[in-house]
Amino acid sequence: MSAAANKQLMQEIFAAAGNPDPAVRDRSLFVASLADDARWVVTGQYSWSRTFTGKQSILNDLHGHVRSLLVERARTIAHRFIADGDHVVVEAKGNNVTREGVRYDNDYCLLFRLENGKIKEVREYCDSHRRRQPRTLRGSTLAVAGGILARVRIWRSRSRVRRQLAAMNERELQDIGTCSSEIACEAGKPFWRA
Repeated sequence: MSAAANKQLMQEIFAAAGNPDPAVRDRSLFVASLADDARWVVTGQYSWSRTFTGKQSILNDLHGHVRSLLVERARTIAHRFIADGDHVVVEAKGNNVTREGVRYDNDYCLLFRLENGKIKEVREYCDSHRRRQPRTLRGSTLAVAGGILARVRIWRSRSRVRRQLAAMNERELQDIGTCSSEIACEAGKPFWRA
């Protein structure tokens, strides 16, 4: 699938699962799009920071645990989608309340890797610890979110520069002191690799 098709799929998944009405939130497209051998990496140093391997582990061990903490079905609202090849980055925010009545509004940066229309891998960067320490981590959360957004900007810039280099002719490449084989090597790198 193209980057545009991957982005469209993720937009549809988040639109269905993020419906304001909990009674009609629909995760069926997400579940159908999750590969059986998918991996979900929760970064950080929380009690659930680890790699969940396989569709059932993701749905039961990770998402099932989160569902058990909340009053109603989880709602995550996507604000930005950035697609490059098989990867889609989603910036999102939770809109939830725990069973104890505490707001659970994590900020997320989710990096999805898709293969043939299926979600194969997810890297989740979030501030889940904030639920336990809402006052002490708020500044740190903003710093983490700012760092993630800065990283996404770097990735977008790197991707754009590589596309521009790949579009140059041989004379233009000689003018900047490089050759097409070096550019082909650089342009072939994933956007997150320097």
